[in-house]
Amino acid sequence: MKVNYKNLTGITLQLYKVNLPVTSAVLQNRTAGFESKYARLQREEHFSLKPTTDYLNVDTTLTIQAPQAGIYFLKAVPDGKKGVSDGTLMYVTALKTIYRPLPDGALELVVVDAGSGQPVSEAEVTVYTEKGGGYAPQQTYQADKQGTLKLDFLKGKRYGYNAHTAADNAMPILNLWKNDYYYQESKRKEVLQLFTDRSVYRPGQTVYVSGLVYEMEKDSTRVLADKKYTVSLYDANNNETGKVEVRTNGFGSFSGQFVLPSPCLTGYFSLRAADTSVSFKVEEYKRPTFDVTFEPVKVEYQAGDSIEVVGMAKTFAGAPVQHARVHYSISRSYAWFWRFMGRSSALGRRGNDRCGR
Repeated sequence: MKVNYKNLTGITLQLYKVNLPVTSAVLQNRTAGFESKYARLQREEHFSLKPTTDYLNVDTTLTIQAPQAGIYFLKAVPDGKKGVSDGTLMYVTALKTIYRPLPDGALELVVVDAGSGQPVSEAEVTVYTEKGGGYAPQQTYQADKQGTLKLDFLKGKRYGYNAHTAADNAMPILNLWKNDYYYQESKRKEVLQLFTDRSVYRPGQTVYVSGLVYEMEKDSTRVLADKKYTVSLYDANNNETGKVEVRTNGFGSFSGQFVLPSPCLTGYFSLRAADTSVSFKVEEYKRPTFDVTFEPVKVEYQAGDSIEVVGMAKTFAGAPVQHARVHYSISRSYAWFWRFMGRSSALGRRGNDRCGR
């Protein structure tokens, strides 16, 4: 579980087993003292937390094991904060459901094991309606050997559902949604895909382009031979700078090439044919002779800590780049709201050793 804290040195997690069915209205409207009335303490474990001397919020991850399937209440009690606690319900279940609408208006649903993905043949699915803040069962369906069943959707009300077995009845009740229509692609659709041999080129280099043309109808696909297309090259200003006529072979594919102008304005170029396009970059770049990698960071850091990052510079032949000058930048990203992102950065330089580190 993820914990966000500040000004704390430790926390105690208490795991309670709830003695209520998933349909109970008490689960939806918990009151103070919920765990003492409806649950029994199963496990209690204390965790030490790294102090936050800067008074900022810190995220960490703690692990506590639920002994078996069921509904649990997890309560967090911070050290030195008498009378202060927080808790949440946990539905521990191995069951997962997937469903889709059918042309006749029904729903096809499959029950699988959330860990292995294998169908659960002995599962049942119950459909519920809301009642008194909880749920009342309406109808129960038995899954077949493939974990599949068909729900005859009842109109006019809002429904929920869950899957359960004799050993696992802790799956929460989920909303049952049904599309108003069943979409099935019935028209023939011609598809053209374009590919380039690289994603970046220098002015004057040759761009090799290939294409694949096929037709789709429902669940069948076939390639289209002897189809003629015009492939056009557009520069960074969206001006056409060349074109080539191509025709598909017996496998539905074609190929062609363009020589990029030199000199030219660098930026994004594109190749277009029919309603399809593919873009690539044209840059005045120098081919690299070495590669830089960083060792993974395995330590958690807080604001104000010193961070050690180890990198390695090697040639593509595997030899270390010795005593090179290293220029680096450090960037920090932060989000105030989901609509606003900010970034700050710092620059620096230093040298590496004889081993390329």
